[in-house]
Amino acid sequence: MNILLPKEITYALETIQQAGFEAFIVGGCVRDVLIGREVHDFDITTNTLPPQILQLFSSFTVLETGIKHGTLTVVINHMPIEITTYRIDGTYTDYRRPDGVLFTKSLMEDLKRRDFTMNALAYNPKTGIIDYFNGKEDIYNKIIRTVGSPDERFTEDGLRIMRALRFSAVLGFRIEEDTKKSIHTYKDKLKYISIERITSEFSKMICGQYVEEVLLEFWDVIDVIIPELSIQSKDDRAYKLSVKTLVNTPPILYLRMATLLHSISKQAILSYEKEENIDNNHSSEKSAFIVKKILQDMRFDKETTNRVYTLIFYYDLDLIEDKPYIKKWMNKLTPKVLKELLQLRRAKSLSQNSKDDKELGKISTINYLIDEIIASKSCYSIKGLAINGQDLIKAGIPQGKLIGEILQKILEEVIEEKVDNNKKDLLHLAKHIYGEGGQQICDLHRSEQ
Repeated sequence: MNILLPKEITYALETIQQAGFEAFIVGGCVRDVLIGREVHDFDITTNTLPPQILQLFSSFTVLETGIKHGTLTVVINHMPIEITTYRIDGTYTDYRRPDGVLFTKSLMEDLKRRDFTMNALAYNPKTGIIDYFNGKEDIYNKIIRTVGSPDERFTEDGLRIMRALRFSAVLGFRIEEDTKKSIHTYKDKLKYISIERITSEFSKMICGQYVEEVLLEFWDVIDVIIPELSIQSKDDRAYKLSVKTLVNTPPILYLRMATLLHSISKQAILSYEKEENIDNNHSSEKSAFIVKKILQDMRFDKETTNRVYTLIFYYDLDLIEDKPYIKKWMNKLTPKVLKELLQLRRAKSLSQNSKDDKELGKISTINYLIDEIIASKSCYSIKGLAINGQDLIKAGIPQGKLIGEILQKILEEVIEEKVDNNKKDLLHLAKHIYGEGGQQICDLHRSEQ
């Protein structure tokens, strides 16, 4: 089999080989070619030592990204290429990285240390694919299997557990039975892994096309990562509903996280109530606060955290099929967030055994109303008013907080369709509001200064 390689990769391989050394592309890039997926990164493995790599590519920018472990990054035509010396890993005392490495001249020894058979493939144009561990067969059969003992692989590096789940969710591959048993056995090794690395893998997994089976089969692993869910088993009713809802949710990270976390366990809410000494009302609001803390602890970025928080906070919003009402919420939440809430509602409805056609119809109608409001350029925000603060100042209304208050009152009247959104009518209304009570408000503001 011939793999079409970028010219930069071909150049790097040939440069090393012409110097009398071995060089192969290795790992995920070979796997993705065999699967038919687009390859974004090519990694090279070689029996060349780091000092020799530095010498061979002295005319290029070379970054010492992991020289301690034999890895250098050579930049050719703006393409970063990781080149790593064949190595044997030492002991793993922290369950994540080897304490040290030994360089070796054996490609087999290097491939033997890798996580899964599908990632233990090497290739160059001269030799074709090198496959010591039946990785091609496992790819053909869509199986995830560790190289050697799964117990050893997962106790060496607990993150491999998350990688197995991510590959299964994204690729639709089945995790081999012994590998599966070992994941369940050694799931607590994840506690030794940095939360940033876990979150990175979890984020890719949750957006995978085949994530449903992974979440149901490995609920105990999810329980280790997010104990606030308090999943009792894969048959846990609330958890199963969340999973079913999740697969009907668009594969966008913050939407799927909102779906998974919106119904956190009663135990978590009760614990929060006790800790904060508050009553048991407003469960959606409390869920939102708990979820925000979960996401912060998992080191999700601020934007994702805030988006999930907002969606959960307003998850139980009682939306009605009324244009002025919808405009108010478009103003408060933006049309985008409102539509995302509807997406979550739709996903939940679709996931229920008896699909609520009435609810789906309601969601469809509200979506139509939002689109109609936008298409007709109907006003739903202060920005959309035919007048602004400068117009009010020119009309004789004093500059200050009062301007914003009057504009808000005008917006309410426009949304309720009690007044047309044109400059003449709005200025007339502004003067009326100012004359009715605005002067008093203005005087009050002055007295407070």
